[in-house]
Amino acid sequence: MAAPEPETLTLRPTVIAGQRYADYQVRWCGLPVGRIVLGSRAPHDRPPWSWSCHLPGRPQGNDDRGSATDLADAKAKFKAAWARIRSDLTEAEIADARRVAEISAKVVARYDRKGRARNRPIGRASSMSQSRFLAAASSSRSRMPATTSRSCRRPSTRRRNGRQRWKL
Repeated sequence: MAAPEPETLTLRPTVIAGQRYADYQVRWCGLPVGRIVLGSRAPHDRPPWSWSCHLPGRPQGNDDRGSATDLADAKAKFKAAWARIRSDLTEAEIADARRVAEISAKVVARYDRKGRARNRPIGRASSMSQSRFLAAASSSRSRMPATTSRSCRRPSTRRRNGRQRWKL
């Protein structure tokens, strides 16, 4: 298999739970440089496809995004915008973009699909002070009389920062 040319743009489709969507990440030399997306709720008088061309760590200009009538039109407009951006890039900017993309990938990898941190011990203490706290908490629960009803405990709602939390 021949290696791709250095200026080749590739589309990576979005796949969630085995289902493909009309949402594509555009990559250049392994670096994410934009998106092409079919808008599901676009008004009837506007083109349904939108594209966005950007380099990690670099601000996006007004001419670096837009809309298109179909996927082929979006690809052509994206390619023209990328050619304009690519002609102005220096090797130092490309190296910075790679560094920003690597850092972003590491940060995203810390979380699961529901936004919870990965690699955290569940139900276990991660330090000695936490284990002491959990031991004290469990022993204090065992000392609580069996006749204590839910109404004798703390109130179920709290006000914090104008939001109300409910505990069941």
